[in-house]
Amino acid sequence: RTVLVTNAHASSLALKLQHTDIGAHLDAVISAHSLGLPKEDTAFWARLQQIEPYQPEETLFIDDNTAVLDSARRAGLRHLLFVAQPDSRQASRTTADFPALRRFSDLLPAPRRQRN
Repeated sequence: RTVLVTNAHASSLALKLQHTDIGAHLDAVISAHSLGLPKEDTAFWARLQQIEPYQPEETLFIDDNTAVLDSARRAGLRHLLFVAQPDSRQASRTTADFPALRRFSDLLPAPRRQRN
């Protein structure tokens, strides 16, 4: 499953989904506001597990906030990536704590070459 888990409030989230096509690629969208805890709180992950069961050792979690990634790590999530450039108008960032993801297309398999 592909799930967007966000700290965004439902109203701003609805606006973002209205103006992008990301919703078409998601199985679910969960706002931390509906769980009563931000993603930075380690207890958030147990609450998320109750409504969206996941295997921490098999789940890929991607975020642009190192505090959120630290919380996910403490909660047992194993595969964590840091978004290096969440805003295309800003410079790319790095962190020594997590591998950086430059482009989401880097997660996709390379196109197959057709044989002639």
